[in-house]
Amino acid sequence: MKKNLLLVLFSFFLTVLILEFFLGNFWINNISGFKNKKDFEIYKKYHYKLHHLKEYQYEKRRDYKYKENLIFSTLNDDFSNKSGKSILINGDSWAENILEKNLYRNEINKLFNEVAHKYNSNVLNSGATSYSLSPLTLQLKIIRDDFNINPERIITIIDQTDIGDEICRYKNRIKLDINNQILNINSEKLGLKEAYNLEFVFKKHDLIYSSYFNIYKFIKIKKLSNEFEKKYHNYTGKIRCKWKNIVDPLSNNINDNELEYITIVFNRYLDKVFEDKDFKRLYLIFHPHKNHILKKYNFYYKILFEKIVNQSNFKNKITIIDFNNIFKKTYKINNNYMSLDQIFVKGDAASHLTPKAKFLFYKTIFENM
Repeated sequence: MKKNLLLVLFSFFLTVLILEFFLGNFWINNISGFKNKKDFEIYKKYHYKLHHLKEYQYEKRRDYKYKENLIFSTLNDDFSNKSGKSILINGDSWAENILEKNLYRNEINKLFNEVAHKYNSNVLNSGATSYSLSPLTLQLKIIRDDFNINPERIITIIDQTDIGDEICRYKNRIKLDINNQILNINSEKLGLKEAYNLEFVFKKHDLIYSSYFNIYKFIKIKKLSNEFEKKYHNYTGKIRCKWKNIVDPLSNNINDNELEYITIVFNRYLDKVFEDKDFKRLYLIFHPHKNHILKKYNFYYKILFEKIVNQSNFKNKITIIDFNNIFKKTYKINNNYMSLDQIFVKGDAASHLTPKAKFLFYKTIFENM
């Protein structure tokens, strides 16, 4: 009987060891959205300052080996540059998605290398989905203060949905200091179905990277997942920022209070950009959505930003590149104009550009610098 008991105990502990090994080396690696614990801790740290960061599963969506972290990417492959100079491309998904896999990767990479050598600078990209001027302002502060990077030139892609994002997503979540500078933009915690609510992701990864046994992690994560799914499907709270809220300013004009707010936010961004005395030039990029071309949207906000620029002390160091004025010229190849479905991703409500159009978009920006 004693022998049988020892055999049972041995079998039990062997099974536990096998499960520990399997769960640790296969299951946990497959459910983790982050490259490693360090990436998770960095994301969590800056998430609570910036509301959210760029795609945290970025490695799965890239097909090149450039230097990248969760704040910015280095787009040219010349890491031997000792000048310390840099060009920063920022904005929302219109900036971030230049990093994604596509058939024009080599041509796009060549563009970045050419502009890097032209200005003897590294080319960085800090684009993040749904960013508008407030998170861009705070992000630039972090890039300068925490990473000791002071770009001489910045290319800011102002998407037309930035107005809606700023008013709906960020306006009431910004915390300012006594000097009216942004301290942080509160993350999403209450609305379970609100975009960029990462509380479940963080709780899960706290367990993944804890010191508990893998079997215990498995049980706790499964329980957490079930609780989240139940709360998510039973959630009846109002979603603050739906797509219709984000695009509403494109169909309906903003009111006087919103206009005043956007003016303050944009001027705050300009002040942050030009607080570096060595900064040389800011390029503001505007591009119409498909519904602008089709006359389904009533408002195009380049005029608003241009008016603010013309009243700014920095206007002589700002270049505006408006694709609404050069739309046909940009997307003309061998005397043939590209169709709208060749320019904009078909069925994409946010009117993101196709890979070919992205290449022509950046090519035109660099030609106008």
